[in-house]
Amino acid sequence: MPLAAMKKITKRTAQELVAEYGTPIDLVRLLKDEEITLKREDMEDSISGMIVIKPADTTIVVNSSHHHSRQRFTIAHECGHYFLHADSASAFIDQSEKIFLRDAVSACGTQRQEVQANWFAAELLMPKDYLLKKFDTKKIDLYDDYPLRLLASELKVSVQALVVRLTALGLIPNDCYEPHV
Repeated sequence: MPLAAMKKITKRTAQELVAEYGTPIDLVRLLKDEEITLKREDMEDSISGMIVIKPADTTIVVNSSHHHSRQRFTIAHECGHYFLHADSASAFIDQSEKIFLRDAVSACGTQRQEVQANWFAAELLMPKDYLLKKFDTKKIDLYDDYPLRLLASELKVSVQALVVRLTALGLIPNDCYEPHV
């Protein structure tokens, strides 16, 4: 499938969920409605989470040692696999179980399904239309990161994830943001 078509499907699916569950998205309600079990477990630091998709039982496992905002992104990423890739997992435990693992490879975004799951998570947690409305009448002041921290808190994401999203949307020039230390 061409990249543009993948993006369109990903965006439409995420936007449908945002319309139903609001912004910031209520991931707990979404998981409950989809009958997805969420587990938090201590894992290697390089593993953020995974999803196990079985015919009658789907479980998302996130790394309990990671920050809450990172866990939210991982949950949203794994939901991307659930909604977009349930029929085409890249790894199998046996004939009836499918697994997607969120690790350093998926974070780099080199595999198509991982790239698509990252796009899905970004749109689900930080919807494009919502962000465009937020910055419709005002510019992002790169010398004052307080508004970014405030918006990241409102959306329950990290400032880093928000900056990546705003950059991808062209709201922040590619090489301009440097957070205050």
